[in-house]
Amino acid sequence: MIIRPKLQDNTQDHDKSGIYKLICKTCNKGYIGQTSKNLTLRYKKHICYIKNNDPQSAYALHILQNRYEYGLLKDIMTLIKPIRNTNLLIPYKQLLIQTTHKEGNLIPEQKHREHNPLFALITEYNHRHT
Repeated sequence: MIIRPKLQDNTQDHDKSGIYKLICKTCNKGYIGQTSKNLTLRYKKHICYIKNNDPQSAYALHILQNRYEYGLLKDIMTLIKPIRNTNLLIPYKQLLIQTTHKEGNLIPEQKHREHNPLFALITEYNHRHT
């Protein structure tokens, strides 16, 4: 059996898909999102909503409703979890929304679903073993 070394992924984070976090520059709270495209395209979509006064995303609603400041992609958007398998986007997003909400760092405009006991168990386990 031949074992090949894993190839390094030299793709920049903003050119990847997955779960991301957008930060409000005014209140420092976060929005958790998902994209199967790349982060740059998703960022541009959020900014387009803001510039067109179109609250289609909770992040745009947060900025528009409160007249808060948003920033440049490199300053406010972070790839939390790169994901290529689109079937995993929603579960990871929900887990990270619940975690961010529990920490008190989620923008109020982003509704989190009902408390998921499985996610609570995962986060409790991770806190104990880190």
